[in-house]
Order: sequence, then structure tokens, then C-alpha cells
Amino acid sequence: MIQQINNSQFRQMMTQSDSVILDVRTAEEYKEGRIPRSINLDVMSGAIDMANHLDPNQTYLVYCRSGNRSMVAAYILESKGFSKVHNLKGGIIGWDGQVES
Repeated sequence: MIQQINNSQFRQMMTQSDSVILDVRTAEEYKEGRIPRSINLDVMSGAIDMANHLDPNQTYLVYCRSGNRSMVAAYILESKGFSKVHNLKGGIIGWDGQVES
């Protein structure tokens, strides 16, 4: 089951060694600013097929601009057998942590 998490929960989970942060926005959006340590997999371009190469045993923290595309990506991951998938409520526009460009 996909869990919706807030900023505080997201920041806390980022520190776990098995956490992978997925930014599912476009490459252009990713270049404008991203959460540190995130990997860009544009859900709209089909890059999410790279999920076939991800470890389903890890914890995935997924975000986009507002939280909609990341839910799509989270459902895709879940359908592929990933059980530890968390979506950032409000996406990066609601993010109150560090952003790098």
C-alpha cells in the first residue's frame, strides 16, 4: 500500500540507508531544482520502465511537482511488486527542505 507522507516524515525517511528518492518530473523540471540525492525518472516519458532495474526490497520516496504524477509512479511501482513506496504530499512545491539545482 502506498503511503502519503508529509515533509517531516519524508526528511526522516531520507536518512535511512535503504531509501531511494525518485523525482518523477521531466528532466527540465529536475534541472530547475530537486531534493538532494534524488534520481530522475520521468513518469510521463516512460522512463519509469527503468523500475525494472530497481531493487524492490528498498524503500522508495517518490515526489513530483504537486503529488499527482508521483502517485501514478507509485502505483506503477506497486504493480511491479514494490511494497515500500511513499509519496510526498504536495510534491516539491510543498517541500520545506533543502533544494539543489
